[in-house]
Amino acid sequence: MKRLLAALTFLLAPVMAQADLINGGFETGNFTGWQTIGDALVVDSSIGTPPAGGTFQALITNAPSRGIATFSGNRSVEVCPASLSPDPLDAFLGLPRCSLKDLAAVVDPIFKSAWEGSAIKQTFSGNVGDVFSFSWNFLTDEGLQSDFAFVVLDGTLSLLADFSTVSPGSGTPFLNESGYHVFGAILPTGGVHSIGVGVVDGFIDPDINSALLVDNFLIRKIPEPASWLLLGLGLMGMARVGRRIG
Repeated sequence: MKRLLAALTFLLAPVMAQADLINGGFETGNFTGWQTIGDALVVDSSIGTPPAGGTFQALITNAPSRGIATFSGNRSVEVCPASLSPDPLDAFLGLPRCSLKDLAAVVDPIFKSAWEGSAIKQTFSGNVGDVFSFSWNFLTDEGLQSDFAFVVLDGTLSLLADFSTVSPGSGTPFLNESGYHVFGAILPTGGVHSIGVGVVDGFIDPDINSALLVDNFLIRKIPEPASWLLLGLGLMGMARVGRRIG
């Protein structure tokens, strides 16, 4: 019976898989499988805090587009420019124009604006009921609540972190750090999905930077109910045979 219970526990446990999610832990040491815009690079623990898992993690910053102090050598891009030129960050994420500026107004209702930001994204496949998750760590030099990190899952934009999530002190180049947390969501549909994450600088202080570390992008695949039932019945049959033989 102990062997049966062990087998049942093992076989019915949710399966961790990356499906079409490529390089979810950035263990290639680069952005293989991902698209990036702005200041983003893959780093290890030398950034001053260890990855959530493995050796590498991705760093995304809002390093100033008008300056040269970036981490990757690429400048972050403007959010919702006043001109009629394209809105590159929202367009990259598949969002309507100025969506990130609208979210900035929710984060900071006083200044209600955003200046620049960076992001990474990827498409992947998943089934209904699969659990998608990743780990995030918000870093900031901010003393106000204007900078923020965000997530875009299947076109839905949500706030991920802001100044309220951090604590003073950090081994990274930034003054404050949230530590790693986990974002998770159940996929409501099957098929192709999209994930984007990034960080935006508030308009008030475009030269004070923030960043987002991300790691461990995973899909937890849950067996369909019919599969659970058939597997359970099969193991029950095995138990009966075992008792007869014994």
